[in-house]
Amino acid sequence: MKIQGLSENDTLPDFSVATGITFFIIIFSLLISSLAAVLHLPSPDTLLMSMWGIFASSIMTLLLLWFILTRYRTYVIQLLKHPFEYFLKGLYYYLLFLPILFVVTTFSFYIFKTINFTPEPQEIILLYLRTDSFYLMFIIFFLSCIVAPFSEELIFRGMIYAGLKQRFSIPLSMI
Repeated sequence: MKIQGLSENDTLPDFSVATGITFFIIIFSLLISSLAAVLHLPSPDTLLMSMWGIFASSIMTLLLLWFILTRYRTYVIQLLKHPFEYFLKGLYYYLLFLPILFVVTTFSFYIFKTINFTPEPQEIILLYLRTDSFYLMFIIFFLSCIVAPFSEELIFRGMIYAGLKQRFSIPLSMI
């Protein structure tokens, strides 16, 4: 996509920005995951740790979005200039992919069934199934269905991929 209308003060994300954001995510995640061990907490409650993880992830996302929106404002505006056109194109490819996904899922289900393999559900899914709190479910829904997709597209595709694409080939940048 060609980015037009950038002033001389605006820049495009480069490789150093992409690697910086990636390392920030990794280091922040390591700090949050090791917090219970550092504070010598006894076997933490799953609900408490899940809420802490949601809170910490939200803070990290807000920090990254603030950085991106303040440093690359014009670039972000150019990315979001024609969102409906890209939405329709994405929806078209998604609908084309659904039959393939259905076939692969059905095939893997029958393979797992024949070898008597039942995957364990993730702990967080069990937690959500057990919760009675409307507010917790609303927060989870809002963060996972609205905030996460927008911030993921902006952070990973808009910034990290754009920076890696300048240094590496497109297929390698996607990986």
